[in-house]
Amino acid sequence: MTVVQSFQEKLQMTSADTQPPKRPRTKPPEERRDDLMNAAQRMFIEHGVNHTTVDQITNAAEVAKGTFYIYFSSKEDIHAALASRFVEEYVRKVRAEINNESEGDFAGKLAAWVAGSVDGYLNDAPLVDMLFHKHPQIPNGNLTNIIVAPLEELLSSGKQSGAWSIGSPHFVAVYLYSALHGVIDDLIFSPDPITKRKLIKEIEMLSRRVVGLAA
Repeated sequence: MTVVQSFQEKLQMTSADTQPPKRPRTKPPEERRDDLMNAAQRMFIEHGVNHTTVDQITNAAEVAKGTFYIYFSSKEDIHAALASRFVEEYVRKVRAEINNESEGDFAGKLAAWVAGSVDGYLNDAPLVDMLFHKHPQIPNGNLTNIIVAPLEELLSSGKQSGAWSIGSPHFVAVYLYSALHGVIDDLIFSPDPITKRKLIKEIEMLSRRVVGLAA
């Protein structure tokens, strides 16, 4: 074997080793479902729910139209799934922010809830706008309870430890969440918005007053 032949053989072997693995012809069901949801999210944000077709979603997801109906019954169904996914991710992140604070530092945990909630909404403002404003069909009556769960748990724990004196933790949690959500909506649509840092500070001060902490 000549040097040239040897080099060519090694080059072919190296090329074969570095070839990207072929994509499987079929994906796991959960991956197909995620592909459809991600495509629908892009289409809904760009075109609106009413002006997006199932064909557009399946084309963007690179799947057959029939595949859509394996996982979802309609556009409303996939819209509901997107809302649920957003809420689950929001709750996961907010709960993580709260848990990052020292045990027993309830004021710090309350501040973490405020900051995590503001970030959770503002970082995904176009998605929130599409899900809850432009096409506000709440897919699950239990979503509000899921959203406020981390705050309700915090308020209940703080009440039991004597960190604050409040009535129903659930009522106060819904009250604070609704106020926060309303203020964020105002910021998004306001012609004269304030900075995120100032917004967080203002909501934190109001939240402290509601639970009886010194502002």
